[in-house]
Amino acid sequence: MEKEKTISVIVPVYNSEKMLSSCIESILTQSYPEFELILVDDGSTDKSSEICKKHAVADARIRYVRQKNAGASAARNKGIELATGEFITFVDSDDTVESDFLRTAISKIEGHDYYLSGVKMLTYNENGSKIQEDIFAIKQPMVVDEKYLLAKADVTFPQICFCGPWAKLFKRQIIVEHNIRFDLGLINGEDTYFNLDYIRHINSGYFDTCVFYNYQRTNPDSLFSKYKPDIYEIYIKVYDKWRNQLSGITEDKNEMDNINNLYSELMIDCIAHVFIHEKGVNVRKQIIEKVIGNQTLREISYKKNNKKIKLLLLLIRLRLRIIIHTVFHVRYR
Repeated sequence: MEKEKTISVIVPVYNSEKMLSSCIESILTQSYPEFELILVDDGSTDKSSEICKKHAVADARIRYVRQKNAGASAARNKGIELATGEFITFVDSDDTVESDFLRTAISKIEGHDYYLSGVKMLTYNENGSKIQEDIFAIKQPMVVDEKYLLAKADVTFPQICFCGPWAKLFKRQIIVEHNIRFDLGLINGEDTYFNLDYIRHINSGYFDTCVFYNYQRTNPDSLFSKYKPDIYEIYIKVYDKWRNQLSGITEDKNEMDNINNLYSELMIDCIAHVFIHEKGVNVRKQIIEKVIGNQTLREISYKKNNKKIKLLLLLIRLRLRIIIHTVFHVRYR
């Protein structure tokens, strides 16, 4: 009988004592038995280290390593170095996965280089009570390639399904052969950057309707709500790469219009993000200047944007700084 394929499950751990045990147990109770769980402790200062060690002693499938705090990207990269499985998947230490995730993924990636599934986002308040549940998934399973993934994000499937590092199965051979790693220079967007590098080398991927990943966040500490002073630079690095990658493999103007639509909306989001989190006039003026000076934004078509975005983009192209500042100030004061 042919031996079942092995999977390396990589979990970067940092100060997640409240949810860590639930995360680990959701992996250990997978219906698919052939996996190793790699816990990379990124210099935790709470009880996360103790929890990791306790589970590692109790279950031989767990490999535990501790490193000096260097961020989630460094922890994931360490996990890649330690991985021995034919496939790799990533789980964040405060999230959980459904019990049939690995079994389903390993069966459906057969004949493909990439497996993607849906994500359930659970939002909790400060008291730990669930206040919102959102499902991000496609309606019908499909076989996809690089071009499809780049062109259809936010058009026919949710962008989060592609951009996140989780709810996926990667071939370790592809990662190793092409030296694909998480970019240590990116505080955010490093997972999208990793996925962009990976899909350059796939022939096909299987996009599933199933939802196995439970992304758990609380309002005060969510990465979605934290102020990122370098958000413009992050978006430029990640989404310029995305646009350039798609333009190199397609001549379809409609597909480029889709990514240009996403790109332009993200530039608007950069301004909104700063106005939401930063009250300083100079900081607000600086982000407006950066967006106004973005040559790509000035050249691309934005005919697919909605009327509100079109108006803002027109103001940007006309360099109407005072009006732009006033519009965002009124909206986010």
